Amino acid sequence: MRRSPRFVFVAVVAMLAAACSNVNKNTGGGQSSGGVPDNKAITIKLAVNAWVGAEANASVAKVLLENKLGYTVQLVKIDEFEQFPALASGDL
Repeated sequence: MRRSPRFVFVAVVAMLAAACSNVNKNTGGGQSSGGVPDNKAITIKLAVNAWVGAEANASVAKVLLENKLGYTVQLVKIDEFEQFPALASGDL
């Protein structure tokens, strides 16, 4: 299927406009002066399985949850099969 040059131009302009838009506006509502919400009272426990990919994913999630959303995050090393009962009970 061939796209017209006009369609391609509009698509590129739309992508540039989205990429250059300011999505970091402070809307208030429980945010500290640094723009990070104050969620320190909430602790999130993340399961970390014994394989490198799981450790990497959990580490990235921890950094984002703490630095961007203000949560306290605890990484819990747990076997992948043992994590499901812990998830079901709300421990993780």
